[in-house]
Amino acid sequence: MPGDGVITLIIGLIVGLGALIARAKPGKRLGLAYSIFGLIAGAIALLDMTNVGDVVASANEDTLIYASVGIGLYVVAIGAVLVFVGGLMRWPEVR
Repeated sequence: MPGDGVITLIIGLIVGLGALIARAKPGKRLGLAYSIFGLIAGAIALLDMTNVGDVVASANEDTLIYASVGIGLYVVAIGAVLVFVGGLMRWPEVR
């Protein structure tokens, strides 16, 4: 998907700024937002990882193409998991 790197960069910036602003304020809403952003970024990374083969298959026979999953997608996927889990951990305990 063209432009999805920009989307994941914006999600990362939003999560990073939100974490800096609200360091001392745990809450369900912030944790829920982090979890949703983590799911979105993870879905984009997973979609891109699975679509690498489609790029090669759609190329012309005359074109030499080598496509593989780069380190950036792995970083986005790992970051998405960390943001999702971190968002779940921000939920306050019910007592």
